Amino acid sequence: MQLIRRANHPILLLDGAHNPQAMSKVALLMQEKEFKNRWKYFIFSAFSDKDISQMARTIGRLADRIYICELPGSRKTPLNTLAGILNPVREKVVVCPDGVAGALKRAWRETPVSGVIVGTGSLMLVGEILRQKRIFHG
Repeated sequence: MQLIRRANHPILLLDGAHNPQAMSKVALLMQEKEFKNRWKYFIFSAFSDKDISQMARTIGRLADRIYICELPGSRKTPLNTLAGILNPVREKVVVCPDGVAGALKRAWRETPVSGVIVGTGSLMLVGEILRQKRIFHG
């Protein structure tokens, strides 16, 4: 887990949780004092060989908004598959066809300063977000 704080911006929390057990720990973290009363905007993607349905159910209960994107590589989960899995909470879902960078830009722009952006679902997702330092380090 990594926290990135910048004045006058939401907290960026990165956690490579890529299975239901790890996602449950993210859920517990979101209930802690520092995050409990914040808007929770998630950036989510996962590889197709993971238990995406269970992770998505956990995120769906926590999130105020969920930005979904495809990861690079042959194991990526297509956007339409992610959207279908998240259909029960579709009003929270924002489809980001411009990949991780596009999802991060949009979340960074739309999340209230008092909120938290949670990047999770894959270690690859976390790595891709960290490569976008220019977005959140200005």
